[in-house]
Amino acid sequence: MVWGVLSCADRESSASRPLRISVATEPSTVDPARASTVFEAYIINNLWIGLTRYDQGLEVAAGVAQMWSFNADATEITFRLREDARWSDGEPVTSYDFAYAWRRLLDPETAAEYAYFLYDIVNAEAINSGEMTPDELGVETPDEHTLVVHLRRPVVYFPHLTTFMVTMPVRQDLVERYGERWTRPENLVTNGAYTLSEWRHDYRLTLSASPHPLDEAPAIESIEVYTINSSSTALALYQSGHLDVVL
Repeated sequence: MVWGVLSCADRESSASRPLRISVATEPSTVDPARASTVFEAYIINNLWIGLTRYDQGLEVAAGVAQMWSFNADATEITFRLREDARWSDGEPVTSYDFAYAWRRLLDPETAAEYAYFLYDIVNAEAINSGEMTPDELGVETPDEHTLVVHLRRPVVYFPHLTTFMVTMPVRQDLVERYGERWTRPENLVTNGAYTLSEWRHDYRLTLSASPHPLDEAPAIESIEVYTINSSSTALALYQSGHLDVVL
């Protein structure tokens, strides 16, 4: 968890009150495909979990995928998803959610800054340039818990790529139902430790513990992320005990 690394300041955080954090710039989005800044990554990595993630030793570890394996020449990787993975509304997280998210990321209409992260997948670059359609992406979903990725060359580091925020799963039904409003707190469904319960623009985002976390419930029940443009103001609030972490 990102906040677990950041909360090493000499403050005690308890589950009974929010962890209060300040950022210099408000995230422009919490859409994994359109995110591009470090502040957006801090939020997204607490709302979502990808196929893989980094452990505290910065080694690739299981996320939604409980295991993965390459074929003989490392041009195909198969991820097997955990059957107990759930979205915050209780629906299962499936291989279809990842396949949809990746096709959406590469769709030129999404205009994703980091679409190139998946260019190692067969047809990905051609899709992103508009030469092919998203349906032609080299991914297969034999069943809801299996994702097969076809690579255009041997890519042994691919499990590292699937830790990045732009590869997180996305619910197709919600994007289609709400359009650009799918990331609003009242519509957003996530699969990570937290959900987005409030977003008061230019003031505060509030993250609340998910009712269906992949692992154990987070020790901190809620996180408040304040936008404070002035570093001196943020420091003063930290020193007076009104903030726990300043980024």
